[in-house]
Amino acid sequence: TRHALSQHKSSIMANKTYQKLVEHIQKIADLQHATAVLHWDKEVNLPTKSAEGRSRQIATLDGMAHQLFVSSKTKELLEELEVHYTQLEETEKRNVALLHRDFERANKLDEAFVMRRSRLVSQGYHAWLKARQENDFNQFAPALAALIELKKEEAERMGYTEHPYDALMDEFEPGYRSSKLDILFTEVRRQLVDFAASIREKEQVDDQFLHQHYPDQRQWDFGLELLR
Repeated sequence: TRHALSQHKSSIMANKTYQKLVEHIQKIADLQHATAVLHWDKEVNLPTKSAEGRSRQIATLDGMAHQLFVSSKTKELLEELEVHYTQLEETEKRNVALLHRDFERANKLDEAFVMRRSRLVSQGYHAWLKARQENDFNQFAPALAALIELKKEEAERMGYTEHPYDALMDEFEPGYRSSKLDILFTEVRRQLVDFAASIREKEQVDDQFLHQHYPDQRQWDFGLELLR
């Protein structure tokens, strides 16, 4: 009976703590979603002269989200859930494990670095837009060089054993290594180069319809017809 009561109490504590973690992470997600809206507006509506101000706004929100995530509150909630880990549902266990992993990575970066990275990414985007419009890579080259140096710095902060790119790739492909990727792309390149060359030698399809003007209202009406 004592064991059952202890288990029940632990289950209640686990549930309460997990809900606190969900609420805490939701605040961070709200900041990230607000940032996403600003990114969307930047790419769709933003006047060119507003680029610097928007980059600063996004960097500020990114810095706030980062600080909230690496805060002592996140650490305390994760540590408390480790104590009651066996009482969590399987999905909850997976969420806690992933959050713990992200927390460890995020703590290797400080707020100043996160904000600097955010601003360089935004500035790089606007430089790329101008370079594309003027068909001039030199317009984008300095921003690209700055981003590459920043990612090298990020890799050093994260740490790695074999190759700097491993530290960056680990965010999206945990456990994967550049040595495996080199093998993959070597084989892909071997197959694709000749394949692409054979396609270029074939008669090309008529794609003129992609380059014609279509009235906005007719496009809108057609979209609604498809939805219906």
